[in-house]
Amino acid sequence: MSQSFHGKMNCTYEIKQEVLLFQFVVYIPIFIGGLVLNSMALVALCWKLKRAETVIYMTNLATSDILLLFSLPFKIYSYKHSLPNVLCKVLKSVYFGNVYVSTFMITCICADRYIAILYPFKARMLRSPKKASIICAAVWIFSSLFILLNVFGSGIEEQPKTNSTVCFQGPRWLDHMSAFFVIHLMCFIVQFSIVTFCSVKVIHSLWKRNKCANSVFTKVRTIRILAANAITFAVCFTPIQIGICIEVVMKYMSVDCTILKHIRSFNEVTICIANINCCLDGFIFYFITAEIRESIPEGTQERENYCKTTPTVCKINILTRGQNG
Repeated sequence: MSQSFHGKMNCTYEIKQEVLLFQFVVYIPIFIGGLVLNSMALVALCWKLKRAETVIYMTNLATSDILLLFSLPFKIYSYKHSLPNVLCKVLKSVYFGNVYVSTFMITCICADRYIAILYPFKARMLRSPKKASIICAAVWIFSSLFILLNVFGSGIEEQPKTNSTVCFQGPRWLDHMSAFFVIHLMCFIVQFSIVTFCSVKVIHSLWKRNKCANSVFTKVRTIRILAANAITFAVCFTPIQIGICIEVVMKYMSVDCTILKHIRSFNEVTICIANINCCLDGFIFYFITAEIRESIPEGTQERENYCKTTPTVCKINILTRGQNG
C-alpha cells in the first residue's frame, strides 16, 4: 500500500513487507488477548460493585480498549484491500479516538491515586464517583470532537495509482505544523508529566512509611498499580510520539524522501507497540480488582458476588494473606 507525503515535496511511501508481517503477527495476539482481558475486566468491574472512582476510570479504560480492538481486524484488512470512504473515516475515528481516551484514562488513574494517597483528607472533597464520571465524560467528548474534526474535516488520502482509499495511515494534520499537531503534542507532554510526577511522588511516599503488617500488602499493591500504569504509558505511547514529532519536523524541512520512508516505517512499528497497551492494561486491571476485593468486607453479599465473577483473584489473595498474615 502506498501513500503520498504532503508538504514541500512529493514522496510516495509504500509499507514494507516486513513491516506488514510484523503488524500482522503482533495484531492477532493483541486482538485475542486484549479482548479476553478487557472483557473479563468489565465483568469484574461492573458486576454489583460499588461505583468507586477507580472502578469508574478502569471501566472507561477497558471500554476504550475494547472499541479500539474491534477496529484492528479492519486495520489488517485495509493493508491489502480498499475500504469505502465513509467506513474508513468511521473506523479511523474509532481507532485514533480511543488511543486518546486510553492515554487520558491512564493519566486520570495516576492523578486519582496521587490525591487519594498523599492527600487523604482533601480527597474526600476532591474525589467522588460523580466527579470521576464527569471527568470521564469530558475525556470522551474532547477526544471524539478532536478526532472527528480532524478525520472528517480533512478528507481521506488516496493512492495515486489505484485511486483507492488509504486508511489508518495517521491523521492528515501530521503532514504539517498545524494547530491540531500542537494540541496533540501538548496533550501528550501534559499527560506524561502528570503520570511521571504522580507515580514517583506516591511510590516515594509509600516507601517512606512504616511497614506495618496490616498495611504492607495494600502498600505493595498500590505501588504495583502505579508502576504498571507508568510503565505501560511510557513503553506504549512514548515511541510513537517521538516518531510523529520527527516525521512532522522532517516533512517541514523537506528532507530527502528516503529518510521520510525510514521514519514512516519506524512509526508503523511504534503504532503496533502503542496497541500493545490494550493487553498490558490487563495487569493494571488485575492489581486494581485485587485492591477492590480487599476493600469489600468479608461475609457480605457484595464480596460473594465479586468472588463469583473473579474467583482466581479471590483465591490468590486469600493464599497470599494466609502465607504472610
